[in-house]
Formats: sequence, C-alpha cells, structure tokens
Amino acid sequence: MRRVVLLIVALGLFGVGTAAGAAPAQMTPEPTTDTTEVQPPDDGDPAEPDPPEPAEPVITQQDVSSARSIGEAAALEIRRRIAAIASERVAAAVEIRDLEAGAVETSRENLVGGTYALQESGKYLDQIQFSYRELVDNLIAARRDYATSLLYSYLQEENLSIEGDLETKDGMEDAASDIYLEFVLNEKTEQMVESQKQLDGSSPAILRLADEQGEARLDLDDLRDLKIVAQKRFAESQVVVNGATALAYDWQFPVSGDGYNFIDSFLYPRYANGKYDHAHQGADIFAPYGTPLVAVERGILFKVGIGRIGGIKLWVLGESGTAYYYAHMSAFADISANGVLVEPGQVVGFVGDSGNARGTPPHVHFEVHPEAGKAVNPTAILRYAQERDGNG
Repeated sequence: MRRVVLLIVALGLFGVGTAAGAAPAQMTPEPTTDTTEVQPPDDGDPAEPDPPEPAEPVITQQDVSSARSIGEAAALEIRRRIAAIASERVAAAVEIRDLEAGAVETSRENLVGGTYALQESGKYLDQIQFSYRELVDNLIAARRDYATSLLYSYLQEENLSIEGDLETKDGMEDAASDIYLEFVLNEKTEQMVESQKQLDGSSPAILRLADEQGEARLDLDDLRDLKIVAQKRFAESQVVVNGATALAYDWQFPVSGDGYNFIDSFLYPRYANGKYDHAHQGADIFAPYGTPLVAVERGILFKVGIGRIGGIKLWVLGESGTAYYYAHMSAFADISANGVLVEPGQVVGFVGDSGNARGTPPHVHFEVHPEAGKAVNPTAILRYAQERDGNG
C-alpha cells in the first residue's frame, strides 16, 4: 500500500507528459520549445525559459563527501528494497502455487473417491439385478408349479369322475383328496403371489440404483474436468513462480553491455554560454551512439517525452519508490509510453546526444531520486552494478 500511495504521489508530483509517447525506434526530433521538462526534480537544468543568472556557489570537499555518503546510503537502501520486494513477489507466487497444488490434490482425491463410489454402487446394482433375476426365476417356477398342480387337480377330478362311473368310492377318501389338492393349489398360489410381490418391490430399487449410477457417472465426468482445470491452474501458477524467480533481485546498470564509462561528476558546475548554470544532479554515462538503455528495476514509465534541455527523455518510477531520469537519448524503445510496466533489464531507449547535449559525445544523463524526491549522487550504485557485472 505504501508503494501504491508513493506511486500516486510521485505521479501527481511530476505529472504526465503530453509529448510523443512511444516514438518510432529511430526517432531523433529536435524540438524548438520545451513543453515536457520535468520540474521538480529536473534533469540538471532550470525549467524556466529565462531564469535569473545564478551565482556560482562554492562547492566544498565537505559538500562532495556528504553527497557521496548520502548516495552510498541511498544505494544500499534501494538495493535492499528491490531484494525485499522481489522476495515478497516470489513468496506470494509460491503461496498461490501451493494453493493450486492443494486444489489438484483435492480434485484427485475427489476423483478417486467418486470412482470408488461408482464401482461400489455398480457392485450393489449387480447384486440387486442378480437377486432380481432369481426372483424372476422363482416366479416362473411358482407359476409352473401352480400350473402343474392345477393340471394335476383337474386330471385327478376327471379320473375320479371316470372311475366313479365304474365303481363306488368311499366318500371320505374323495373329500380328503379334494382337500389336499386345494391345499397344494393354495400353497402354490401364495408362492406365486409372494414371488410377484418381491419382484415388484425390486423393480423400483433397480431403477433408482440405475439412475444413481447414471448421475454418478456424470459426477465423475465433472470431477475429471475439475481435475483438468486444477492442473492447468497449477501449471499457470508455476509459470508465475518461475517468472517471479527469474526477475532480478538486484539493481541493474542503466546502460546495456560493457562499452561505457563514467566518472563521479555529481555537483560539478555546468555552464551555459560561458556562465554558470547549475550544479550537476546526475551522472553522464558515455557509450556508443544507439547503445540500449534499460530499466534499472521493475517500474512504471512516465513523463515519456521530448524537452528542449533533456531532449528525448523519460522517467521510471521503480517498485522501490525511487524515480530514475534518463535524458539526451537518441530514440525511445518501441514499448516506451506513459504508464507502461517495465521489467528490470528491459530496453527503454538508446544512447544519444539530444536536447542541449547536441554535439557532445553520446551519453545518457542519469539521475536517481529516492522516494521520488531530491536527486542523490548515483555514483555508488552505478559503481556497485558495474563491479558486480565485471565491468569495473
């Protein structure tokens, strides 16, 4: 939140340039008026078109030593902030990645559980269907037995009727036979009815289980889709982790390559038309014309434009809260426009001699403004990056 507030304050302080944003890669305009000069902080030159002639101040060795000490302290703090922010970014990405990994594991467990439940319900349905087939067989057997008993009873009655014409039977024997046949028929009828009831009772259960099986299969398809989505999100979060890890944990030198040179010229007097103009507020880093200039840390471009003094110039407001000024460029990079997010090491422009540096050896005027405030001596942080990269 502090960095967001700082960004808003800084952008409000410096404003947003209205000159050309993303200029062609080799644009080298020569404006006649300065409508986009930054004030404050400036590029080392006054913004007023006709400023009063300043008296040349006396810069003591103590002033120079103090400026160097302030610059060294600022360099350490800037690097500390960049490393801390990078670590926080990686930690946040890892946390999200781990959450997505947990989601993948949960989806896998749900899929396994759903598969097991479907298998178990399938087994139960098989058992019910097997029992149903047994009930069907029992019903068929009961009907067959009933038919057999009925036929036997009919034949028995016919036989008794025929024999009755030939001889006289004992009445009690005939009655006993009738009672037995009726008992058998009733028993077979009850067995048949009971088998039919069991069969009718099993049918809804089978239909219900079959429906549940269908729903379980659909649920299983949904679980497979969820697992695929979870795996995709996990893969994407891993890409974010890799990207966050790949981002520089340290400050980058503003000039690409090793073909550059600079000296500690902070507070050196600068003259215009033979008269004292101002004390130098940055470092002039000399390099071959067109050498790429890069963002020293992750940040937002602003005040991308063209000025009478700074020429082709821009600012980067870094995540650390530090504002960086690049002036006298020969051209912008294709991506350079107000509000663009740049990563450390990303090209933002090219070394040149635009503005009031026309005719001087190509260089970039580079300033460092901690908390987007007053410029500090950038030599310490430039020396650190130069030596770290093996260019010292």
